Amino acid sequence: MTALSVIYAPRHQDLRKGGNVELVMFEDVDGMEVFVNPERVVWVREYPNQTTVISCGHEDKFAVRLAPALAVAALGKTVR
Repeated sequence: MTALSVIYAPRHQDLRKGGNVELVMFEDVDGMEVFVNPERVVWVREYPNQTTVISCGHEDKFAVRLAPALAVAALGKTVR
């Protein structure tokens, strides 16, 4: 399973200006589509049960069945 696509949606504060924000779509472990703003990702962590958790802060996190390197690559980020 991989990240499926990148889409662009208007930023709330830029609606009048026509600004865009990049979103990456993942399928979580329950089969639901999750859209993530790569600029909001705080950390990506692998767990022993073959899931990777992507956190966008505080309680905003979800699990996918991807290797952490694939999740990071789909987000267009480099590993620090």
